[in-house]
Amino acid sequence: MKASNNKEEETHFVKRDKFAITAEYKQWFADIKSRLRNSQIKAAIKVNSTLLEFYRNLGRNIVKMKAEQAWGSIVLQQLSFDFRDEFPDMKGLSYTNLRYVAQWFRFYTNDKEAICQQLVGELSMPQKFALVP
Repeated sequence: MKASNNKEEETHFVKRDKFAITAEYKQWFADIKSRLRNSQIKAAIKVNSTLLEFYRNLGRNIVKMKAEQAWGSIVLQQLSFDFRDEFPDMKGLSYTNLRYVAQWFRFYTNDKEAICQQLVGELSMPQKFALVP
């Protein structure tokens, strides 16, 4: 590590018992801790809603392509294998889950969406799904 001539850039070590923890500091830290936890919850909800939207769109793609009719039921197994090869650390892309994703889309697609021809971009995920824990 390069030595610094500037005292502001030097590394300082603080021993825990050398700092006097006041009520003001405790309150300040509690506020920061609360904001951090709230940020973590918001981030988890955002990630969750984004993944749910992906799964809904994946279900729509499977249903729209009539994948099982076009290629047979083995297409979902192949899709699962391809996902696992491409994303080995990701869970939730098994053959069974892919079937459930398509069923989920069919179940929650209302009659209006099923009857009307709409552009794919016009169909959005219902907002209530983003709140699923």
